[in-house]
Amino acid sequence: MLPHALAVGLVGAVLAFAACGGGDRSSDDATAPPARTNVGTVQAPGAAPKDDGLAAMSDEAAPAGGDPIEQAGPTAEYVFDAWYRRDGAHDPRYYEDGIWHGPEGCWTCSTGPAGLGAALWATGRLQDHARQAAVIDTFDTAIKTHQRPNGSYGDEDNSEALNVAFFAPILGNALLLLEDRLPVATRARWRSSLERAARFLVEHKELDWYVNGNVNLNYALGLYITYRATGDEAIRRLYRRELRFATSPPAGRWGDRGLELARRPKRADGADGRGYLTETGPGGTGYDPEYTYVQLDILSRLYVLSGDREVLRLANLLMNQSLSKVNDKWNLLTTGTRHPEPNRYVPFTTSAVVVLNRLGGNRALAAQLGPQVARTLELYRSTTTFTHPNFYRGADSQLGTLLTALQMRRPADPKIFKRLRR
Repeated sequence: MLPHALAVGLVGAVLAFAACGGGDRSSDDATAPPARTNVGTVQAPGAAPKDDGLAAMSDEAAPAGGDPIEQAGPTAEYVFDAWYRRDGAHDPRYYEDGIWHGPEGCWTCSTGPAGLGAALWATGRLQDHARQAAVIDTFDTAIKTHQRPNGSYGDEDNSEALNVAFFAPILGNALLLLEDRLPVATRARWRSSLERAARFLVEHKELDWYVNGNVNLNYALGLYITYRATGDEAIRRLYRRELRFATSPPAGRWGDRGLELARRPKRADGADGRGYLTETGPGGTGYDPEYTYVQLDILSRLYVLSGDREVLRLANLLMNQSLSKVNDKWNLLTTGTRHPEPNRYVPFTTSAVVVLNRLGGNRALAAQLGPQVARTLELYRSTTTFTHPNFYRGADSQLGTLLTALQMRRPADPKIFKRLRR
């Protein structure tokens, strides 16, 4: 177990994890766009959850029992069910009328459990009709409540564009997973929402502004998903353009942004190299380990959906860069441009280890797969006893992507994405 002082520090670090993926434009010149403001009870798999959040942050994970890979599905079911049910009047984590109660201040994060529910439903693990209806109602409620006439999503401290970056990929991924299961009117409504959000990004020139690596990657992911949902070739071209912009923005104003190589790869898939996409914060512009980790989650989903070799190369570069900061307890040292604090750690629970090994052919990750998945699942089992927006968001981007990838033989596997447009 960690010494108490370090364990408490780790709790604080995790609860601060990636609370906002945006950037500060306050120092930019007057030509910038407007400034940002930022069905029964499922049994716990293997072991009962911890009785507090601190235990989840310790270095000694409670054993789930059996192969960690085989525990992924049961753990995802357990987390979804625990957040769905209301166990008494004082239970702060429950679903009701299109809203997942628990996290505060981040409505986009609060849709994460519905994203996980979509993955469970698509892989045959969500059979209860009430829970299926909760997945649909969550996204319908979010669209009705938050989408503005200009196509953006509002009502939060984040800007309209950042809400598009964070919400569109969750909505769109659920649409692609569930398209053949959704009512026709629901499919049309979700597609329209995505198209309007993409149009907002174009009309407001958001795709021409380098916010931070994670945000621009999320723009690219949202555009790709919108293309796959609609078949619109113009949106596919926007995706390619934004992915290039995220890695190689024009020199001059954005000369210090984009992909930086710490070790140039010789392999086409980037598995022997190291790199990162820049993030700007109190420590300047450069490498921030925690947001590189966020970038990995975005790229993992994009590769699961697309099989894009450029995305695979980028994800391998970021994975190797991240592993250089991960200790033997699967905790990531986060000291960097956006988190300058020394000795700050977060658990490394990305879905990228599974995605890159199982679907991307990165054999070097085989030895890490079991321990890293075990760490991830142990943490998520424990999050049912405390609340923070990032775990709700991670239920979709980490657990949902991991669960989907484990059911696939290859990226965009038609067994999962039955009606996915090519």
